[in-house]
Amino acid sequence: MYSHSPGAAPTLATAVNFSAFDVGITVGPWLGGLAIGGGLGYPSVAWIGMALAITTLATVTWAAALHRRARQVQKVSPVDRDMVELTV
Repeated sequence: MYSHSPGAAPTLATAVNFSAFDVGITVGPWLGGLAIGGGLGYPSVAWIGMALAITTLATVTWAAALHRRARQVQKVSPVDRDMVELTV
């Protein structure tokens, strides 16, 4: 059984952060190589980079919105919190 240890959260956050960087460092050049190898030329690499940047920005915006919503639910009293969770 997994126990929730408050001290483990920073370690997990750091591990996820480094993993995300590693995925980006691997996937970006791989997609660029596929595009160049597929005959799309070097300008396609810039378009792929732009698409990845937009995807990343959308993901960060979505995560921030979820975090903000969770903080708003925590500020509500326990009885009201149950109602908010039921309606969301």
